[in-house]
Amino acid sequence: MAKILLVDDEPRIARGVRDMVEGAEWQFAYADNGADALDAVAREAPDLIIMDVMMPKMDGFTACRELRARGVTVPVIFLSAKGDIVDKGVGFAAGGDDYMVKPFDP
Repeated sequence: MAKILLVDDEPRIARGVRDMVEGAEWQFAYADNGADALDAVAREAPDLIIMDVMMPKMDGFTACRELRARGVTVPVIFLSAKGDIVDKGVGFAAGGDDYMVKPFDP
């Protein structure tokens, strides 16, 4: 069974994504900031990471760069309210595999 790690500091987003993931019968793991995501990736061994950009402690771009520096190759999809082409470019340069803009249609 696939495991998806969501990294997002918005409880409403977390509940919605959790419901979608569990409704698809996948495992769900959660961290509410980029710094905790680094530990969660090591602990949870997810198959996919969905990561917000603007979070406390460590933003998603920095967390992704750190994961890639540690050799983590798990796909990362950024989920952000920042939808400008420049922000998307920064996300891909940080090691992200895709970029989805909030709000989104489940």
